Amino acid sequence: MKYSEFAQYYKKNISRPNGRHFALSFALYSVIAISFIIDYFVPGIIILLFPFIIVPFLFTIHLANVRAMMDSNFKRGLYRNFLAGYQEKIFHTYQPIGTLLRGILVFFVSLFVESIILSLISPLFPAVQSFMTDLESIIQTSGFASASAYLNTNWNVIRPLAMVLYLIAFLVTTIYIIIRTLIRGFFINYALGLTVLSSSQVKMEIASPYATFKKIHYAILFRELLLPFLTFIIFFAGGALLSYFRFPDDLKLAFTLGMIFGLLPSVFFIYRLYTVSDVLYDIFFRNNANYFLNVITRDANSLLSRPDIDGEMKKRIEIYLITLKTQVGLSLKKEDSNTSKE
Repeated sequence: MKYSEFAQYYKKNISRPNGRHFALSFALYSVIAISFIIDYFVPGIIILLFPFIIVPFLFTIHLANVRAMMDSNFKRGLYRNFLAGYQEKIFHTYQPIGTLLRGILVFFVSLFVESIILSLISPLFPAVQSFMTDLESIIQTSGFASASAYLNTNWNVIRPLAMVLYLIAFLVTTIYIIIRTLIRGFFINYALGLTVLSSSQVKMEIASPYATFKKIHYAILFRELLLPFLTFIIFFAGGALLSYFRFPDDLKLAFTLGMIFGLLPSVFFIYRLYTVSDVLYDIFFRNNANYFLNVITRDANSLLSRPDIDGEMKKRIEIYLITLKTQVGLSLKKEDSNTSKE
């Protein structure tokens, strides 16, 4: 699929954002910004806030934006969907713990790559090269205690460069976490089905058809992310520099202000990114309509045969199946019609 075809499909099927969509986006930004502020005062707590507060709220805003909950029970619907974010199939489909662990690995790999680059370009910075040579000599002759004292005494020599290296590593890690969370959000659409029983089932059933769609998914998503990430990097750098000139020794504050400033423009992109993900999933589902119809029908029959399923749930599943079969039938007819025209 060409990007122009995707853009046309998106324009035809997605309405323009309104005031409520921007309000929801700002609410999501506020939750993330407050989480980083809390992490500044309680270092490391972001590791808990991300999977247990931020990700469920991401899911809540996803449903609110895409499904346009505009009725009188809007606030109650937000709270209900936030709690639903803790369900096993939703929580594990997002994979927040795995994303964090991979993010930590990305951070240290980034620092390692930066250290190699620094060793290669250090001759261009005589003061830094002299510092590194002296530090290495002290470690070999006097041990780490003396090296630590030397580092503290001469920290001003290396401080600006060290802060830049750490901030770049933090930035790369954050970008990785954002991308992976958005990609996982694509699979949430399938996990929302009434007949999907578990997160492992989501992974198993979607793996085969997604293998051929993955290239299209990544190509369009990364193109859509180009402008948001460009603004994120510019605003992140602005926030970090503002902190550095005012509080040059506070690396954590530089990162915190960088994130608060960097994520601010996301208020204007969140709705677009959510809906792009949903439109891509819609195209993916339509391209594999018969496969998913068979799989979901099988799941539904398995679920209906369970004795612990009450009558109301059975009725919802039956209605869901009828609706799904109708949608798949219309989709296939539409594709046949478009093919015959071509």
